[in-house]
Amino acid sequence: MVGAMLLFAGSNAWAQDVPAAQGPVILTVSGKLAGGQPVQFTLNQLQALESRTMTVEHDWSDEAHTYKGPLLSAVLEHVEATGNSLRLVALNEYFVDIEQGFVHKWQPILAWQEDGRTMRIRNKGPLWLMTPLQESHELRTPANVSKLIWQLSGIEVR
Repeated sequence: MVGAMLLFAGSNAWAQDVPAAQGPVILTVSGKLAGGQPVQFTLNQLQALESRTMTVEHDWSDEAHTYKGPLLSAVLEHVEATGNSLRLVALNEYFVDIEQGFVHKWQPILAWQEDGRTMRIRNKGPLWLMTPLQESHELRTPANVSKLIWQLSGIEVR
């Protein structure tokens, strides 16, 4: 990891290229991390990571929407995740489990923006796991569509 500087004693692990926290924590990554300590992200810190924009048609809307957010793989690389699977947890404690292979193959994003607007809790924010559904019939299967967890607030690396 380029320029990784790990700071403990109650603080987060941050690479030099991620800005200081501004605003509330919206995501906590815990579990099998090289540093051993949970890492918390604010929106501005997630925005500093490698991002992607994708236009997606999905089951929760009658039209396509454009989403922007950091690649989940970039978040996992940043925190130096060492596990093979992930449990993604929503604000209401709903969760989905995914394998690292899914992350590497499909490069999902943690969407924080929909159609140019920052996502809010009432419209599936602050984060919504989004995959490029239009790229493959395989992604449109019920098993894979069910992985698109919204109101995402935590990731446990297993």
